[in-house]
Amino acid sequence: MKQLYFLLISIIPVFWASPAMAQKISGRWEGRMQNEFLQVNIDQRGGRICGYTYDYELSNPPDHCKAKFEGRLDAASKTWYLKGVEFFENSGSHVFMYLTLWREQGDAANTLRARVSTSSFNSLFDDGIYITLTRASASPNRLPVYMAPCFPETKRSVRPPLKKAVPVKPEPGIKKSVPAKPIVKPKPAVKPKPIAKPNPAVKPQPRPVSPKPVTRDSMPPKIPVQAPISQDHKLITTKMKERKQMEQSRIALDVDHINLKIYDNGEIDGDTVSVFYNKKLLLSHQRLSDKPINIDIDFDKDTDIHEITLYAENLGSIPPNTALIVVTAGKQRFELRSKANLNENAVLVFERKPRP
Repeated sequence: MKQLYFLLISIIPVFWASPAMAQKISGRWEGRMQNEFLQVNIDQRGGRICGYTYDYELSNPPDHCKAKFEGRLDAASKTWYLKGVEFFENSGSHVFMYLTLWREQGDAANTLRARVSTSSFNSLFDDGIYITLTRASASPNRLPVYMAPCFPETKRSVRPPLKKAVPVKPEPGIKKSVPAKPIVKPKPAVKPKPIAKPNPAVKPQPRPVSPKPVTRDSMPPKIPVQAPISQDHKLITTKMKERKQMEQSRIALDVDHINLKIYDNGEIDGDTVSVFYNKKLLLSHQRLSDKPINIDIDFDKDTDIHEITLYAENLGSIPPNTALIVVTAGKQRFELRSKANLNENAVLVFERKPRP
């Protein structure tokens, strides 16, 4: 939501609120606030809550944001307190919000009343926006795979209980029979046979070995020489330069080294890219997924402009070719997004500006 300060969501049941509301509120809740769509995804585990909000302008859906939140239940007041901890999508003009949710008497179980405010969720006399949220699904949308999950699963190793050996008591009146030892007869001694001594006068003569003729079948097969990989690199570089270069991000840095982690942005649909640094190929034919492509880059000291180019090998099953690039530069961290197609490359520009 635009022009709000930070995300704090509280779910406050009024005096007629149903006790079930404070117990089960997991799900995907949706509503409309003036000219914006709002979605609240809540994942509840006991007295803890986690999830994210998603809102966008109805007249311009690309103008949107998604923010993760975490929260807990205050058992004494039966109030949920949720606090925003991280943006993972932001078109650039959105900031965090305050949100208060409750249910009035007679409301259906899948309905919540909501108040969106720019000051706080405790104030009752301000310019808050009042809307109605409807539970669209009992299952909330999950956070992206590259973010820490709301509630990490912990596995415990369970050892099976040890079984005690139960001694078997013999039945009364029954005596155990002891088998008789077999009588072993000694075998007669065997006299060793005399060993014939070799005749020292006769020496074995080595036989001459005639060389085998060399044939085609006896020669080792020739291994064909593969074409150098650089030919493929040259072809990709040529195609990259033929496409239009579209600058999609520009960041000023004061470091000499950066780390890139490249993921598929959104749904994993088979996007494949080649990555260039200042027109030089670093990696080719890399398929994007929820596991990062990790690249360390030392900046060229002869220039202050450093370009990372993403060349689309294909468009996947959902065009265009999109990627999420997490950049670590010293203590700074950036999340950039790129869009490329078969006619345009995505270019990320890093301008090195040393500290004064």
